[in-house]
Amino acid sequence: MAPSGTDVCALADVALDGAIVVALGGGSEIIIVRDAAGVRGYNNVCPHMPLPLNIDRRIYAHERHVHCDHHFAVFRFSDGVCTAGACQGKSLTAIPLAVAGERVKIA
Repeated sequence: MAPSGTDVCALADVALDGAIVVALGGGSEIIIVRDAAGVRGYNNVCPHMPLPLNIDRRIYAHERHVHCDHHFAVFRFSDGVCTAGACQGKSLTAIPLAVAGERVKIA
């Protein structure tokens, strides 16, 4: 994981009730989700199989959930818990984030 203070993206890059995938370097990626409660980050690795949730650069987000393109698992924005699919009850690995001004950073 990137060190604390690492700049990840602009807050405006993540739509309200949306999600994006950002490369952190070294082959790791983070999923950033945003809702009225703020921004949260998750390691872009499905707990069902060690694959990224997305097939291309986009991540599918709907009703404050992100979806795995490979096995169609569904994960809540609020805590990364899988609510449907092959890994139901398991969670994405959280990456602590903070907002500083208009930038999202690793906390």
